[in-house]
Amino acid sequence: MELQKRECGINIKLVADGSEWMKIFIDNGENRLCFIVSNADGDPFDDLLRALYNLHPDNLDPENANDIVQYKIGVCDIIESRLEVIQIVDNIDEIGDPYITEDIPWKAQFTWKEKGADCALTIERSRTEINDFMVKIHIERMGTDKEIYDFLVRYKDFCYAIAKASTEVLKEYGLFGFFCANNFHDLNLRHLLFLKSVALDNDDAYDRSPHKCASYDETTDLNKELELLLFDM
Repeated sequence: MELQKRECGINIKLVADGSEWMKIFIDNGENRLCFIVSNADGDPFDDLLRALYNLHPDNLDPENANDIVQYKIGVCDIIESRLEVIQIVDNIDEIGDPYITEDIPWKAQFTWKEKGADCALTIERSRTEINDFMVKIHIERMGTDKEIYDFLVRYKDFCYAIAKASTEVLKEYGLFGFFCANNFHDLNLRHLLFLKSVALDNDDAYDRSPHKCASYDETTDLNKELELLLFDM
């Protein structure tokens, strides 16, 4: 199976204007939103990628994500020789003995600084044990007037939109060019590769960006990773 484009129902465009500001255009079919985000103050634009990356349970990394991600408790059982999450609970008191648990990333929150406004974003996943879940996007723009936007989107589709936009802006500027145009902030390519593999949702994509680290001495294929990075969505 080869890498293939698909429709995701949401469109995102990024414009790095060579200063501290990143323009982010989001069209979800109901609203057309524009954010002008500072990369010198507040949370940077690419916290959106970091949030999506760390909301996937395969990337459980609380020590490096607990500043923006909140967790619930996944109750596990062995199914066909694999440990699977069978129930998600809010606290340990809801579980009967014996039990095996793992942390489940649940909600990501961060705040962009705009010109004359703060923009607080919350991305919360639906309550399901499977990895193909929906996320609720809640946006509060607090300036002269308060604006609130809510929409529900499939996690894989939101990953597709942001991965597509990130690929396009990197191809337009180049890696070093983007670094300069984005107020000396890099884009995390490991996060981007993972989001692209989730978004394209086929074995060929997963092969180019494995979802789980099997061991500390694991190696990956740089040529395959570059092929995925350069793939137009």
